[in-house]
This record gives sequence, C-alpha cells and structure tokens, in this order.
Amino acid sequence: MSNTVYSLEDIERALDHGEFCFYYQPKVSFATGNIVGGEALLRWIKPDGTEVLPGQFLPQAEKSGFITNITAVMLPHLIEDIEEIKLVKTDAQIAFNISALDLYSP
Repeated sequence: MSNTVYSLEDIERALDHGEFCFYYQPKVSFATGNIVGGEALLRWIKPDGTEVLPGQFLPQAEKSGFITNITAVMLPHLIEDIEEIKLVKTDAQIAFNISALDLYSP
C-alpha cells in the first residue's frame, strides 16, 4: 500500500464503479467475551485488489463535500449488510460513521 493521495476525480470514479465496500470490525463484550455487534468501516478496493487506505481518500472527500455522495450511495449497501448480519445474530448492533456534512444533506 502506498502513501498516494487520490484526487476527487479518482474517488468519484471509484464510487461510480462500485469499488467501495464495508469491512466489519467486531465489537466484543468485555463481560461475556461474545461478539455483540460491529462497526462498519468504509474501504476502497481497486479492481486489481489493492486496498486504498481511508486516509488516502476520506480527507479529500470530506474537504470537497463529496463525502455526502459517498454516504448516499453506500447507505443502501450498509442496510443490506445489516439485514444479512441480523439473519445470523438478531441482536447485533452495528455502528457506522457519518460526516457532519451528512447532517446537513437532504
């Protein structure tokens, strides 16, 4: 993985081509040791399998306001994933991050 910072055009292209996905980091109860849920982490996987680190694209997306487009496109995917997770663990709590800009976006 490189330290490349990607342009807004690169990020837009990746979103248009479905290169973003969620990885789920488990949340474990200290009391029981059981998995109680997870956190959805946005990842960019290029067609060649290279993973672009969030720090290489999220600051540009946030600065430009394009982050709201990413949220709008990825939210339905998140909902689909949560439905799948709930089939396995009905009481799972899934956390996800949004930008402050999303709070002002219709």
